[in-house]
Amino acid sequence: MKKHLAVLMAGLAVLLFAATASAQSSVFVGNMLPGNEIPPLDTGMGGLCVASVVVNDDGSSTALVIMSAYGNDTRITASHIHIGAADVAGPVICPLFTTGEWTNPVIGTCEFSVDQTTELFNGNLYCNVHTMAHGGGEIRDQLNFVQ
Repeated sequence: MKKHLAVLMAGLAVLLFAATASAQSSVFVGNMLPGNEIPPLDTGMGGLCVASVVVNDDGSSTALVIMSAYGNDTRITASHIHIGAADVAGPVICPLFTTGEWTNPVIGTCEFSVDQTTELFNGNLYCNVHTMAHGGGEIRDQLNFVQ
């Protein structure tokens, strides 16, 4: 777990540097926990999701996302960005991992429409990790604006 945390922290440092280097970049973080699921779960899993977002001239955006999960031996089957408030199980808008062997962390990009970008800045996008034991999702958190 220490190795995964070190990799994730290094990624966070890179994203924070990138955000400060560009006036149009913003950083969002989600501390994914089973208690944030709808309905809440009680498992030993946890995770972190970090996104560096650049808003385009037309109001759409591009996000570089780093997602890591730890503390549970249950096989991870998918990870996504969903649209929905904290108390809503919303639809997937950006798949990050859907097949093959989970790599920790998962790094991917998301293209958000103008409406999705607005929802992101309103706190209505969330990271979710799905497992064999909890197909609807085992850990999640909203993408919270940091910088």
